[in-house]
Amino acid sequence: RKLLSLLSDPLCEQYQQRDVSSNLFREDTRYQVSPRRRKVASSAVSPIPCTEVLFTFPLAKERSLVVLREDATYVRSVVERLGLLSHSPDEVWDDLYDRVKKRPPIPPQSWNRPRHRKIGKDKCMDVDQQIFVDSMEDLMQVISIQKRVSTNTGPTAKETLQNFFQSFDLEQVNRVALNELMGGLSLLCGGKKSTKLAFSFGLFSSHKDCKGTSSKNPSLKIDELFIFLRSFLIVMFSCCRQSLDLSAEAVSRYISETSHMVAEDVMRYQWHTRNKEKVDFDEFGEWYNEGGFETAPWLELLDLNKWVLVENLDAVEHHSQPVPPGASVKIRSGNSDYCPPPPPEDALDPSFFGEDDNAIMPIDSMDDMDLMLMQQPPEDKENEENLCSKKDDVVLSSTPSPRNSRRSPSNALKFHLISYEDHGGYMISVSQKRVRHLRHILIESGLCKIDSETACKKILSKASRIKRRNGSRYILEKDDFDSAMRSIVTSGHGKNNMSMDTQRALSDILAFIFRAFDRENNGEVDATEVACGFTVLCNGKKSDKLEYAFEVLDLNSNGRLNRLQVSNYLRSFLTVLLCVTTSSYLSFNSNEDSILYMNGKQCNADARTISCVADYGSTWASGQAFKGCYAGQMEQDQLNFDEFAEWYTRKGYSSIPWLELLDLKKWVITE
Repeated sequence: RKLLSLLSDPLCEQYQQRDVSSNLFREDTRYQVSPRRRKVASSAVSPIPCTEVLFTFPLAKERSLVVLREDATYVRSVVERLGLLSHSPDEVWDDLYDRVKKRPPIPPQSWNRPRHRKIGKDKCMDVDQQIFVDSMEDLMQVISIQKRVSTNTGPTAKETLQNFFQSFDLEQVNRVALNELMGGLSLLCGGKKSTKLAFSFGLFSSHKDCKGTSSKNPSLKIDELFIFLRSFLIVMFSCCRQSLDLSAEAVSRYISETSHMVAEDVMRYQWHTRNKEKVDFDEFGEWYNEGGFETAPWLELLDLNKWVLVENLDAVEHHSQPVPPGASVKIRSGNSDYCPPPPPEDALDPSFFGEDDNAIMPIDSMDDMDLMLMQQPPEDKENEENLCSKKDDVVLSSTPSPRNSRRSPSNALKFHLISYEDHGGYMISVSQKRVRHLRHILIESGLCKIDSETACKKILSKASRIKRRNGSRYILEKDDFDSAMRSIVTSGHGKNNMSMDTQRALSDILAFIFRAFDRENNGEVDATEVACGFTVLCNGKKSDKLEYAFEVLDLNSNGRLNRLQVSNYLRSFLTVLLCVTTSSYLSFNSNEDSILYMNGKQCNADARTISCVADYGSTWASGQAFKGCYAGQMEQDQLNFDEFAEWYTRKGYSSIPWLELLDLKKWVITE
């Protein structure tokens, strides 16, 4: 009851109402944030050309924070311009606080300040823009920080500080609490994530001391924790191009709602474990390690060494799982309040206080060109004879969370599908209920034990060859398709072991797959595409399935596929994946199972739509493969499997992460 009373405090409602009504980024401020982005900001509804997404972090209410490659470059220029990297947050704070205290205080306002602005006692004294900018400029000179002159047209250090202040001036009254400004500045200072968090904890505590690091064991209440988290999110959003494509009200709302969500989650955990209404830094670290990194993974951005200060931004892709990626990303689609849906729920840096140098999103070991879509424990071994039920978590974190049973978070598997369409693509969410039903069908029918090459050959053996001017084509009519399916199931000894419900469900799913491949609606399907796509439901590694399917579609036997053939190659797998992840013939959770456009609108899941979605997604993916294989050189009209595999291992996995689902052991049949 105390917890419910705490979370329904009118004070929290006051925060939310104020933040929603305020403009986090006034139009003139957003225009100033980065002069080199002005041209982009003037046409926010157009796609972002030649850019790539490094990370996508989940926010409150199924939204996400998108960090682009250019954002990392921009933050690096800001860090170099301010020169704070060689100093820790507490060093900067000591000097800044003393300098502000020596200046004449700003005149009080005629109206009372909101209660939450006094968080942090003496540390929350208000400053105006002039005092903040002058104090920071003096600080930069006194501590012998040499301001670097950029060769581009970026703003000066003074302009950067002015923009920084305006980002925090939520009420547009030219006054901001000094500790909030310092909390945001800590992101741009040197030091590890844990060091910055520990320092900022002291900034917002209610202890009477005036230095952020002098409290022996500072603790925060929920309103203080809210401001603590919000100070980081303000800077993160202000540094991301995504904020230019959203209205000021939308950005403010996303920041406020996410800060509330995380603060409430921390306090809920604290109440369950300790029956306390405050949390100290050690307890906050425990919350983070035991699952909080899934709720607030964006805290990883506090460590600049993980994304801004890497020698080569390409290296981030090899140690991270950017979602969604692509050379052309449309963040906004006509609606200024639109925010992309959340990414797959991958675990982030479970060692909260560790001194590791791992990248922000560690990826597990690869077999051939395997880069796993979901993180699995590295100790899992392949053992086809010992298949057991899949755990409830599709997206496995590297550190198990004992809180999952209490939190009941969404464990839906999510993957994105980029296309050239105006809305930018699709986001597919697959519930555990659906995965469990699919696993039951595949095990009971024996499909999961059938070798993919064997199944492929059985399908092709039922095909009829038709000669055309542009070459031969192998087709299957519905009766031939049904005959091939019976032959495959019989070979797996599953026909006699299946219950009537399983037989009916499998029959309906296979019929749905046939309709999705019947693109001309004439009762015929391309046998080679069906054969390759059907391997998704069979046993075998992803790399083996990809290589064999490449050979099947290589009708000229020259070891190379053209752009259209590569599109068909990827479309074959994608069609089957979309059928089993969206079909109404499998059990589903209405709250988690969905296929959405990138603009958040619901997409139909009938066979015709699934066929079109597979077309759009594979066409985009084929273009990325050719562009990536021949980057920096004259693009060829064909590529071989080794070239495709090299591109996928190097960076393609970020563009088409759904390809990882070809390996059933990564999401349906686990050890």
